[in-house]
Amino acid sequence: MKKPSKPPGDTALGDLIGLGEHSYRKSYYPELQRRLYELERFKAFVDNTHDAIFLAELPSARIVDVNESACRQLGYGRAELLGRMLPDISDLGQPLPQLSDSAATERLLVTSSLIRANGSRYPAELTLARMDFEELPYAIVVARDISRRRKAEMELVESENKRQRLQTELECAARMQSLLLPTTPPEVVNFEIAASCLPAHQVGGDFFDWQEASPGLLTVTFGDVMGKGMAAAMLMATVKAALRAVSQVTPPIAALHLAERALRPDLDRSESFVTLFHALLDVNRRTLSFADCGHGLGFLLRRDGTIEELLPRGLPLGIFSGSFQEGRVTFDSGDILILYSDGLIDALPKERQEKRVLADVLDGASSAREMVDRLIATVVTDTELPLPDDLTVLVIRAR
Repeated sequence: MKKPSKPPGDTALGDLIGLGEHSYRKSYYPELQRRLYELERFKAFVDNTHDAIFLAELPSARIVDVNESACRQLGYGRAELLGRMLPDISDLGQPLPQLSDSAATERLLVTSSLIRANGSRYPAELTLARMDFEELPYAIVVARDISRRRKAEMELVESENKRQRLQTELECAARMQSLLLPTTPPEVVNFEIAASCLPAHQVGGDFFDWQEASPGLLTVTFGDVMGKGMAAAMLMATVKAALRAVSQVTPPIAALHLAERALRPDLDRSESFVTLFHALLDVNRRTLSFADCGHGLGFLLRRDGTIEELLPRGLPLGIFSGSFQEGRVTFDSGDILILYSDGLIDALPKERQEKRVLADVLDGASSAREMVDRLIATVVTDTELPLPDDLTVLVIRAR
């Protein structure tokens, strides 16, 4: 039978029922393959996305389609989810009536919980949108599991709470440490004394101290515990207390021997050491007996501008036992003793670390307090970076 030259009706329909085989194979079949391929590719994309996707009727919220991710996350088979109501597997309630409004065009973003087949819940961020198919309203719900985000947020909150607790504790420790240092200079005939201590962190290992051992005799201590921060601050308080306890009735060398004997176990366990300048000022004789235990940062500035080293020097407390030597200086009117910690040196450029340069900073200062402030001002300004180390300065000036 001879085929008609033109298929009846629609040409594409004729192709589908077997008419025009050559035309069918040549044009329609590749196009159908392409569309099927795109459909399969899109389905694979939707099924393998990490988010769970639901298609639900409105306003009933009955699920009519889901992707594979929704089945995996909830622990249901696809057939088990189809026909269920969205509120059965989530805490979703009010947003759905909003989508039922025919005028609804905005996407809604809500946080809810999804309920697995075993009854457990997990937090999810839901994006809801209304779409109409063949004049019937549907809700497309994309659910993203935010369990990890919630866990990270909770850990961040807990970390911040710990940080705030630590900050509060550090502030209390800083206040306590400041109370351990002398707040007002002693009233000493023919002498004036001033000092300041600035920790690199909220607490530090530098310290100074003075106390009247007996009328006319004043003990002065300047120390720097190895390191900085809380550990150094705790050891600083121990060293200061030990020296204060033994310095009341003993000269510097004997006081250091007693203090080292008491502190040796703590210094060994902490693998730390302390540099010290410990002295006894005889106000009436205008003499200063001292022991320099590895400190070495200080000098005597005579009234005429001459600089004298504070010798001899020994090893820090905690290095070797009994390596203390006594030195002595006699003050004339206008002489100045300057002690400082390595925090001053570390914060200055190399060319400004010389004793002569530091002495010139004090030129024209009228009081021990002004001298301390000037030396600290060489390092601390409003625009400077944080201190590299604890900074302490002590000045004794003979009137």
